[in-house]
Amino acid sequence: MDARRGFEERLSAHLRLVEQLDAAALYRGVEQYFFVSPLQPPTLPGIRALTLGQICASWRSLARDIEDGKAPEMVNLYLHVPFCQHRCTYCIFHSTVATPERVESYLAMLKSEMTHLARAVEGLEFATCYIGGGTPTVLSDRQTCELLDHLDSCFQRRRGGQWAFECNPLSVTETKARIFSDHGFNHVNIGVQTLEPEVLARVNRAYETEAMVLESLRILMNQRFFTNVDLLHGLPGDTLESELRTFERILRQRPQRVTIYNLSPSTPLEDLGPRDLAPLAERILSLSEQAGYYASIDSTCIGVNRYDHNSRMRDEVELAGERIDYSDTADRPSSLLGLGSSARTFIYGRISYQRDEHEPGRLHSDAPIARGRILGRSEEQRRFVTKRLADKGLRLKDYESRFAEILEDRFQTECEALHSLGLIEERDGVLVHTGDDPATRFAAELFFVEGDWIQAAELHLLQERGASVEADADSEQPLLTLEADGIRLRIALTALVPGEDCYHCCGRFAFFIPRSPDPTQRAETLGPFEEGMLRAFARFFDRLVTSEKPESVQELLDVLRQQELELAIRSPAGTQRKAVIRLEDPAG
Repeated sequence: MDARRGFEERLSAHLRLVEQLDAAALYRGVEQYFFVSPLQPPTLPGIRALTLGQICASWRSLARDIEDGKAPEMVNLYLHVPFCQHRCTYCIFHSTVATPERVESYLAMLKSEMTHLARAVEGLEFATCYIGGGTPTVLSDRQTCELLDHLDSCFQRRRGGQWAFECNPLSVTETKARIFSDHGFNHVNIGVQTLEPEVLARVNRAYETEAMVLESLRILMNQRFFTNVDLLHGLPGDTLESELRTFERILRQRPQRVTIYNLSPSTPLEDLGPRDLAPLAERILSLSEQAGYYASIDSTCIGVNRYDHNSRMRDEVELAGERIDYSDTADRPSSLLGLGSSARTFIYGRISYQRDEHEPGRLHSDAPIARGRILGRSEEQRRFVTKRLADKGLRLKDYESRFAEILEDRFQTECEALHSLGLIEERDGVLVHTGDDPATRFAAELFFVEGDWIQAAELHLLQERGASVEADADSEQPLLTLEADGIRLRIALTALVPGEDCYHCCGRFAFFIPRSPDPTQRAETLGPFEEGMLRAFARFFDRLVTSEKPESVQELLDVLRQQELELAIRSPAGTQRKAVIRLEDPAG
């Protein structure tokens, strides 16, 4: 009974947090909110600035491990072109209106960034590439050629993968389509959204006409790109019937795929159309089958496909014997290198960061260009679970195959809580939500989010409401005090960032001597006895990390609390002394 009461209290706390989220966050779900963006919520522990040198060091480390068979070999590439001729009112992505000066300055920076990272990933083959925006096709023919030439000179590609670009009907031309084709691109996503003139006018797309869309599709399909048309469900003024009219008119052009996304606007829009995908999906299924297509449906979109006839993508797959589609939330273990303003990057199980917005100036090794956090096995496990639960359910065998352990052994308390509360059930080896209410499903998946992450979300929501809250400045670098013979040294624990200075590291963890007003505590003034203390702690640190295999700094601290915190060291006179370790972190 006590356990059940505790589970109910946790669920109530989760539901209170969910009530404070905006509609877009609730719609994107737990996996997107906590795990996809390295900066969400902004108060998440462990977020730090990263320099170009540190980022390159992280990628060099991955490249070595892939070569040695110690890391997943799947690596994807993303380039961001943040320019549009017109900015749509519903857009949630980083973009701005193009001017000649902005575009030239940005492309110079992007090519410089590509050059730096190319040296770090030398020898790696990228399975997929995606150029998104913004609208990449707003670039001139010359700019497009130069960017793609530089891409080819910097990065190697693996056969069978999707090499894709985004475009807008306003900026598609025969020449640009041919340039992308000549550079090996085989897939295109064209943003149409709707063919209803009144709806287009309300979202700042009055320039778009059906004739323009049909001509764009003709150009793209003549180059034999695998052509996907993006439509939006729920635009202001759209109705179920008008959405179906757009869908039928697009389907007559015979693209390989039509994807209908549920609208997730960055700002509230008045007079939103229908938001529930289910009524639309029911009609889409019937229309798709009649046209020789098949449809797949998940919580955020409807995908309508036909078999891949006569496309460059088909040729790639036949040559390679496999097809690899681009995804920044892939199910299989993979890494993603994102280049350009606001681009997200993750190195599987190691680091996740988001590129800063473009600031004109020369890139150099010490330039802070991103913010992110260290990843670990625990985060990959939690992301896997929340992603699968939110989609079509979590196959227990898939989890066991990925992580070589049983889900209920790793997440015993979480599974017990959700079963006890009736929020999940097992159906033929698959864990699924028992209800359809988005708020309750989000609250249920929060059981798989670490407590300090939930606290960070609560802190962020408080700050958004204008509450005066100060974050703990030392939360990401807990402090220890090492004391012997009247000498005291402070040690800061941290997750290891390749390329970042530290006193000593082991596995994914490191420690260093933090700066202090007391000059005797600075690393450059340490005497022989202090160095001996640190070497003794380093040996102790290595044994701890190697034997206990903690997944986070917090877990390392938990292990430290269970140890006999004394070290045997030798004084300058040659006698044995005891050094005592005291934890200074708030929970210590």
